[in-house]
Amino acid sequence: MTEPLLGRSLDRLEDARFVQGRGRYVADLVAPDALHGVVVRSPHAHARITAIGIETARRMPGVAAVLTGPNWHPTISARCRAR
Repeated sequence: MTEPLLGRSLDRLEDARFVQGRGRYVADLVAPDALHGVVVRSPHAHARITAIGIETARRMPGVAAVLTGPNWHPTISARCRAR
């Protein structure tokens, strides 16, 4: 029978790497051709958004896509129209 792990300290194999500054974090990983997303929300709580001007954002260098409720997911679009 194996020894129980509960209530017992375990050797952490990664500690030495991180203490010596050689550890890798998820934020350090770089995927080729990766895109980064930004969510822009209304600065006003419970505000009703009546229009979104996306043309300026689309023209900015490096922008791959501009997504809003109607073109992001049909469920969100239906909820917005129902209000």
